[in-house]
Amino acid sequence: MDRCRLKRERSGFWGICRVFPQPRRPASPDFFGRGHNLGYSLRISPRVEWRLRHIALMFETEYTLTGYGQPDEMYRPDNTLDVSNIRFQAALMYHL
Repeated sequence: MDRCRLKRERSGFWGICRVFPQPRRPASPDFFGRGHNLGYSLRISPRVEWRLRHIALMFETEYTLTGYGQPDEMYRPDNTLDVSNIRFQAALMYHL
């Protein structure tokens, strides 16, 4: 009887990323990095899943907020502009 029961699972993810200021000016303006104009980023992503025997139905929503700006002489993004994104996803899976 336990295999015929509908089970619900909830989970989620959240994360915050922030650029910390440099203690002193870099010796060379040539350096490698990703997102030199990225000040901060916030992401929240809740998910819910239902399972019935071999079938799983999942729904996920993701909200991302990122602040982009112009780097100053210490490579700290200044005058940041917030850009946000919302993503919806649904999945139907069959487990063997």
